Amino acid sequence: MTKIVLDTSVLSAFINIGRLKLLKKLLSGHEVYIPDTVYREIGNRLGDAVSFKSGKQGDSWISIVKVKLSRQAGNLDEGEQGVLNLALKMNAIAVMDDRDARRHAKEKGVQYTGTLAMLKRAAMKKMLSKKELEKIVVDLKEKDRFRMNEELEKWLLE
Repeated sequence: MTKIVLDTSVLSAFINIGRLKLLKKLLSGHEVYIPDTVYREIGNRLGDAVSFKSGKQGDSWISIVKVKLSRQAGNLDEGEQGVLNLALKMNAIAVMDDRDARRHAKEKGVQYTGTLAMLKRAAMKKMLSKKELEKIVVDLKEKDRFRMNEELEKWLLE
């Protein structure tokens, strides 16, 4: 079972476009975590999807883990630092979008992916139709202010 650590940007994107259930379905069968630093950033927007216990209860599918932040890593906020520290400690995949955070992940040997790759995976697993994916791209830009260049958009939709 793969361990996944989610960053605020990814959770916010799926929440803002009304697709948190899609993320849950996509990550079904994996252990999903967020550091307490991400929980402080996103807070109640996750509703009953989270649990402070490592065992899943009720509708919770994301476990919150308290992390220690060592030192400020460049321009990274506490959420991103927490994701990297937790992913490193748990040998987990970090799911984040920030370019600097990805650079730090690469330097530390942390495997990572992002929102668009998660959506691409959902489409490849036939969880989304082409039309739904096109709507999601529009929603990401309008509702989440998600930035993607034409090349990334083309890759996602092909």
